[in-house]
Amino acid sequence: MAHPPHRTDAMPRLPRIDLPHIPQHVVQRGNGRRPCFFQPIDHVRYLDELRTAATRAGCAIHAYVLMTNHVHLLVTPGASGQVGAMMQALGRRYVRYVNDRYGRTGTLWEPLQSVPRAKRRAPAALLPLHRAQPGPRCNGGDAR
Repeated sequence: MAHPPHRTDAMPRLPRIDLPHIPQHVVQRGNGRRPCFFQPIDHVRYLDELRTAATRAGCAIHAYVLMTNHVHLLVTPGASGQVGAMMQALGRRYVRYVNDRYGRTGTLWEPLQSVPRAKRRAPAALLPLHRAQPGPRCNGGDAR
């Protein structure tokens, strides 16, 4: 199957809004919407890596939802650039883990999506997702 020609007239991606102390809804999707979690231990490993990366980057994780092929995070950075640094470190470590564990190569993730949220309404933004996917993959609280 032939690949479509590369488009040179496409608009570049808009810069990510990255404001300190403003909660951000971060969506991390599996590449091609393929799975990024294969067994329950993968969820545990992702959350462990998330906790480490958030602590090092100075980000507060308020809520998360881990789906089979994507992740939702509610993150507040202490300074500009910290969400990107956290996600980069998390991605590097988790992808290495998955590739080693399952004998695969390449990336797991599509480009990151991040949207600032109003402080009072941010947790409510994730409630429908939390209710839609009960079980150990969801948590309405801190990523501890």
